[in-house]
Amino acid sequence: HGIAKAMNDENDYLANILGAKRKQILANSKTAAIKHYIDKSKRFVCFTGSIDQCNTLGGKNVIHSKKKNREETIEKFNTLKTDNLYAVNMLREVI
Repeated sequence: HGIAKAMNDENDYLANILGAKRKQILANSKTAAIKHYIDKSKRFVCFTGSIDQCNTLGGKNVIHSKKKNREETIEKFNTLKTDNLYAVNMLREVI
């Protein structure tokens, strides 16, 4: 019983790692297309698939776990000082 459970736990762990990596690869492969279609003259929030994609698309207007001053970035968006906001998971719970 113990060995089978350990193998299942290990398989679940590997499946989660591989699934996350697949999601990241797919998200990053869409970056060039997204850049082409985004109309920065309009106000919007863009949910991205990875921190790299968020940084590439959003420049200074990004929200993710490695970004400092996240509250300041959100405040700038809320007070109309910036017209776009790019986020990785950070806003899903808020919205």
